[in-house]
Amino acid sequence: MNIEPFIRKSINWIYKHFEKGSGAMILVTSLTGMGVSTIAQTCAIIFNKKYTDKQKAFMIPQELTEGIINICSMLLITKPAQRFVRKLVKTGKIATKQTLQYMKENDLADKRGAKNFDIGLFIKEKMAKLEGSEEFSSLAQEEKNKILTGHLDVLDNYSVYADSISAITTTAGSALSLAVLAPLIRNSVAAKYQKVNMNRLQKHYQEYENRKIYNTDSLKI
Repeated sequence: MNIEPFIRKSINWIYKHFEKGSGAMILVTSLTGMGVSTIAQTCAIIFNKKYTDKQKAFMIPQELTEGIINICSMLLITKPAQRFVRKLVKTGKIATKQTLQYMKENDLADKRGAKNFDIGLFIKEKMAKLEGSEEFSSLAQEEKNKILTGHLDVLDNYSVYADSISAITTTAGSALSLAVLAPLIRNSVAAKYQKVNMNRLQKHYQEYENRKIYNTDSLKI
């Protein structure tokens, strides 16, 4: 079976969707890795003949639960963090010196941090307006290129910075979720599971004691 076309298509798909989305790629690959790892470990338990059916009945739900908790905890922290940081970068609340200088030159200082402001969109619209204006059309090609290059440099700088911040946020969020949130949720779930089991055992023990008392009373009669 030739898997080369599949690998090529997969690489092209990844490049197309994550060329400027390192944070999204890190999140997707991390979640995929955890999902595959959970399935692999669960299958290893299922097909391991060293474990009894009783042990498997306990270990399989435990493995699946841990995998689900890890995935959910990562999404709970990382996705909101990505949205929050993306908003800060988009509105210029956090930005590079080059972006801040561009905002200053275009009288955008009062727009910094504004709810509906998008510096990347502003640059693109500014370039579109320039290219459509008669004044710009009358300029020499060299001058046109110089002006557009200035805007493109700022846009590239902004895009690279936004992508880098997204990647850092995703990595930090993933580490925090697995190191802090996931263990807390697992402990909480384990405590509840243990409580249910203790109540079940106590109930079985009480039923056993009641049967002993009943049998003893029956013998006396």
